Parts: sequence; C-alpha cells; structure tokens
Amino acid sequence: MQARQLKHLLTATAITAAAVMGGAVPAAATPNADPLAPITTAASSLASGDSVAPQGITTQTLIAARNAGFPIYEAIQDVVVNATKMGTTYATEYRRVYEIDALNSPTTKFVGVGATAPDRFAVVHQGLEPIVVNVRPPATPQPYQRLTYDATPQTWWNSPLVQIPDGGPSVGIALVR
Repeated sequence: MQARQLKHLLTATAITAAAVMGGAVPAAATPNADPLAPITTAASSLASGDSVAPQGITTQTLIAARNAGFPIYEAIQDVVVNATKMGTTYATEYRRVYEIDALNSPTTKFVGVGATAPDRFAVVHQGLEPIVVNVRPPATPQPYQRLTYDATPQTWWNSPLVQIPDGGPSVGIALVR
C-alpha cells in the first residue's frame, strides 16, 4: 500500500513540476528583462578597467537610462585644439541630451556613469581624456595654437560604440571620474 501511495505522490509531483515548468516558459519569454542591464554590465566592465562594447542597447535602453537618471551625452563636433609640426590635438565637444525625442537622432551618444559632467564640455584626445569647458580662441594668438579651454578635474573614459538596430545612433558607455 505504501508503495502505491509513493507512486501516486511521485506522479503528482512530476505532473505539478511539469505544469510549473510549462507555466514558467511563457513568462520567461515575455519581454520582462531589465532594460538597464546593458548599461550596468558595460559600466561594471569599464570600472574594472575593461572597455568592451555594450551589447543589447536599444532605443528603449536609452530611454530607460534617461528615465533612471543616467545622463546621456551626444557628440556635437571634433575641433582642433592645438596643431604643431609634431602633430595635432583634437577635442570632441559634447552636450547633455535632455529631450527624449533627441535620443534616436543619428549623432553618437554616450550614457554617462560615475560622476556627472557639465551640460556642455569637450574631451581632449590625449592620454587621460580630460574633460574641459569654455573652449575658445586664445586671447593672444600664438603660432599653431587654435583654441584654449579651462581644465576640470574630471576625466572621460568611454567604451567602444555599438550601433542601435533600426538606424538608431551609435552608443557607448562613458565613465566620468
């Protein structure tokens, strides 16, 4: 008798487990994933010194990042900061994107993690990638010098870019310190 009850118990357990597993499959298939997962994964790899491209970023990811309070910066232009016979130093100007409609514009975007950069700034392309503000022509022009700026203590370190599907912008993650 006990063997028969054990058999019924095991059968009922197997049916219940199959029903639970079968019921879990449609729930897992629904788009219920964390939309910020690509941001947090890329941010943690940048913080640890690895600069991998953020995978899985969509326009919805950018919107979720904006809604969660992550600053989003867009590249405006590259400018020549200094030019000599030895070479040229460039800076990329950025502005913070506040408008939700501007998130899918074709300009390169970066989701900022870490500290918050100024609303408008430039990043000088050299070893430390310093963040500078007030880019302007020099007060007293010097040979080969094109622009001057005010330095900030902040630095910018960005991940490689990925292209958002369906014609969206190139997007990366930027660690601001």
